[in-house]
Amino acid sequence: MTRLVIYSDMHWGDAGLAECEAAADDLADLVAAVDPDVVLNLGDTFHAKDAVSSRTLDAFATKMQRVRAKSHLVLSGNHDASDRAGEVTSARVLSLLGADVVTGSKIITVGDTAIGLLSHTSDAQALNEHARTLARDLRGVGYAVFSHVPIRGAAFNAKSVEESPDALDRSVLGDGIKLLFSGHYHHPQVLPGVPEVVICGSPSYLTWGDNVWFEAGSAVPRGFLVVEIERTGATYRRVAAQRTTVRLSVPVRQLNPVNPMGSVQSLVDNVRRVHPNNPLVVRLASESDERKHVEAVLERLQAEAETCTPGVTYTATTSGRLTLPGTQQIRVASVEAKPLLRSVVAGLDRTIEERTAILTRAESFLPAEGGV
Repeated sequence: MTRLVIYSDMHWGDAGLAECEAAADDLADLVAAVDPDVVLNLGDTFHAKDAVSSRTLDAFATKMQRVRAKSHLVLSGNHDASDRAGEVTSARVLSLLGADVVTGSKIITVGDTAIGLLSHTSDAQALNEHARTLARDLRGVGYAVFSHVPIRGAAFNAKSVEESPDALDRSVLGDGIKLLFSGHYHHPQVLPGVPEVVICGSPSYLTWGDNVWFEAGSAVPRGFLVVEIERTGATYRRVAAQRTTVRLSVPVRQLNPVNPMGSVQSLVDNVRRVHPNNPLVVRLASESDERKHVEAVLERLQAEAETCTPGVTYTATTSGRLTLPGTQQIRVASVEAKPLLRSVVAGLDRTIEERTAILTRAESFLPAEGGV
């Protein structure tokens, strides 16, 4: 039997760096406990598609050097930069840490079983050719493929499913491949079929779009996969991240207006079954500008939280501006932050047009300076 620990889509970057560090600590602890034959990274190690900041690089190297593995393989994802001269890329850093970076497609032998590796490519024709070749060459010697590719039918979130004609159709792999493990999508999920698709998911929540994912009414843990492969088959289990701050976004319209805590508590209890000790933030979300109503619900939940859902932080947004306690202080801080932000962007090694676009995008996240 061969044992693998799988992780994916850590998206190391200055934003959310603490969460990346927490996930790396969890990964190191899991590898030490399981002692796998192979640790396999399914791609999108860094978020930046070009150079990596020194801050991110230092944090990454410090934490990831704790991951002691007999073999550490890394697939190339769509966020993993090509190795251009003068840039510190994920491939270069991971190689320095002792990992083997895989681009394109490759078959390796782990124990007495062959597995296929399929990295990301923006060329749809090449993707399908690589997939067909892997399936053909694995016939009779292996039945599992590990990838970082777009897959038809995989979910980006609760409202969006992969429908791109350039995405991989599972039928390309044929009946010989029974399991396709993949990164790319941040929600851990399973797509039944031939082959069965198992999305590893990111170990942390990178944006509020990375909401808790539910399957058959049960919360699916963020974390890692432990895969055990034998000649006769493979099994896998999810291992929940222990330090990740879990984000649960709840539409206000789904709450019982008479007893909003009753509606929220059932969701919190569901999440606590897979993440019993993680920090948990519940965000009330409204697609309309009903600020007073949202704030009233938020105040009720916060008042009851200590007795009903201890250890849970409540916050909220509406389609309009944030109008919760502390807004005025945030607005003042944003005014003070703008000169610093402009100074940082001005020092980037980019064209004037690129710097302008970056600054515009960055400033759009700051609260407005005017009234509420």
